Amino acid sequence: MIATNDWRLLRNLLIRFAPAPRMLRGSAGMVIAGLVIVVLGIAAPSALRAQGNSNRGQQTRVASNPEQQRQQAAVPQRQPFQDLTREEIDYRDKILEYWEQSSAQYKNFRCAFRRHTYDSAVVGYRDPQTQRLASAEIATGEIFFAAPEHGRYQTEQVWTFANPPKEPGAQADYELQKAESAQAKWICDGKVIYEFDYGEKRLYETVIPENMRGPEGLSASPIPFLFGARKDVLLNRYWVRVITPREVQGEYWLEVHPKRAEDARNYSKIEVIIDEKDFLPKAMRMFSPQYDPARGNFAHMMFEFLDRRTNTLAFEGLFGRPQKPISWTRQKRSFLGE
Repeated sequence: MIATNDWRLLRNLLIRFAPAPRMLRGSAGMVIAGLVIVVLGIAAPSALRAQGNSNRGQQTRVASNPEQQRQQAAVPQRQPFQDLTREEIDYRDKILEYWEQSSAQYKNFRCAFRRHTYDSAVVGYRDPQTQRLASAEIATGEIFFAAPEHGRYQTEQVWTFANPPKEPGAQADYELQKAESAQAKWICDGKVIYEFDYGEKRLYETVIPENMRGPEGLSASPIPFLFGARKDVLLNRYWVRVITPREVQGEYWLEVHPKRAEDARNYSKIEVIIDEKDFLPKAMRMFSPQYDPARGNFAHMMFEFLDRRTNTLAFEGLFGRPQKPISWTRQKRSFLGE
């Protein structure tokens, strides 16, 4: 599970990049990117950095001075694959254009998710037949969105690896985490972020500065494309290519690599699988910056987005200011997370 310090890092990143949802109100469907940008595009990479560093026994060094951060972010990353042919570029662009047009039709969205966390430094068991690495942790939960800027993310159950399977090819044993501290929950109404810290029994409230609720939001977000984004925005920040296996039908697989050092500190690459039926992501893999199978580092996360529904959400009560649980403390938090 994610340690307390990792949750603090996750929280600070959430606060830093939370403004993304409001930027999306120009296209109704773009709001779907809102909270997933915050939770999956920020929270998950934070945990991935912690996973990747567990193999090295040290934390990633990030400049604390704003000017140093800007200089680091400006350092371009090298293109990780060969130049695409004109045919490959045209095919990729058609997928991105249709994705953008399709997502613009959605005013609200909800789905269940299943998240698999892989970290060979924590769980190194592999199936002897398939050599597939076992998940160190499995979590399920729900994601909700409503235009123009409302979002909610919450886990429901979390299991951790307990024992290898008794027979090759069988399912490993996982232990359900009954402690509330294993859960995560976030609510965003576009102006305030509410974070439930189950370990400390605190309900944090962070007001997003008004100057960070506008166009700056999307450019600051690590992943401005998860549930649809403008093609030009995506290609400006990422190297993108289509990697759909030949034998796969009804899906489009995209491989995305960050161009900026700031993004590369969060993840080395992302693979998104788009369902042809609704043109929404059905799965996503996020790889740690230290992901390197040749060196035994397999830190990454796999998200499955299940039971996806659009334009059907009755959001009353989902995004309002939450009640403080009994015996908890409600605490205001500044934008910087101090």
